[in-house]
Amino acid sequence: MKFMNKKRFGSTVMAGALALSLAAPAFAANNTSTTITGAYTDIPIAVSVPTTGTAQINPYGLPVTITKSNDTTVDLVGQQITTKPLSVKNQGTVSLDMGVSSFLVTPTGDISIAAAKTVEKTIAVNLEVAGLDDTTLAVSSDSENLDNLIIDAFADEDSWANADTLAAPAFAQGATASTINPAKKDNMAVLGAVTPKSEGFTYGRKSIALFRLTGDLAQEPVDGSSNADPWKETDGFSAAIVFKFTPHADVDAAVTLDQSSLSLAASANANLKATFAANDTELTVTSWAWATSDATVANTNTSNTTDTALVANTGTGSATITVTATLSDGTTRTATCAVTCA
Repeated sequence: MKFMNKKRFGSTVMAGALALSLAAPAFAANNTSTTITGAYTDIPIAVSVPTTGTAQINPYGLPVTITKSNDTTVDLVGQQITTKPLSVKNQGTVSLDMGVSSFLVTPTGDISIAAAKTVEKTIAVNLEVAGLDDTTLAVSSDSENLDNLIIDAFADEDSWANADTLAAPAFAQGATASTINPAKKDNMAVLGAVTPKSEGFTYGRKSIALFRLTGDLAQEPVDGSSNADPWKETDGFSAAIVFKFTPHADVDAAVTLDQSSLSLAASANANLKATFAANDTELTVTSWAWATSDATVANTNTSNTTDTALVANTGTGSATITVTATLSDGTTRTATCAVTCA
């Protein structure tokens, strides 16, 4: 019995000791301090950029055939410098601004690079970057058809309608690269983020940008004495492009009017045109509405549901015309025009 009592007593002591140890942090001294050390750590940006590319001088812009993985072909046509398909793909969950920190074209053979072509072998070379907005490219990262879709987009001149352009700096024949300042430009395209999934990710409709070299050159060049100087296989160039990527600050959808103010003579009227920009959203306009702050000064048809309104002078003074766009997510965007009536 005495043994059992001792055993119980021992258990009680241990339990008490445990309780004291658990409570100990509550008795920490006042005015304690924490030291945090910091240092730069490089965080890689998930972007796929080709390390090499191929272009050819093509004075007559003849078709260059590209064969896809399914053995079908497309032609690149009308380009005096024809670049085989090149693209940059965002593979991260943050949208990126794509710029160029260095662009230099070094000529070889009898070529010189300049701002404009001449009758000689002086050519103008541009870098074009086209951010895509195409739902057909919103495919899985392991899609076997993605490269073919990019080739089709590259061959379609509509893809380049809004491309941003950077001209190569002048580079005379025989000059050295150390004497040339490379060209550079920020924000040539926006690469949309991807959507992660259990394995891999899905590209967004804006996650991919195309880039190519284009040029302007004489079809049948001459030398300094105006003698024929045909293009030769030794005539060429080497283009070095260094891209840079920074996080993109998303731009919200917005509505603007083609005029921010109007002055109307007596009995006069004028049209106001509203424009919607989805910017970095995927929103669309579901309805338009117009209103005036004072119908006795300037009025518009409040039952109008289009993006254009007729504003009429109905008196003298000042009024504000407001257009409201209701968007596909139920939110609204507005724009105003100050109207002065005589």
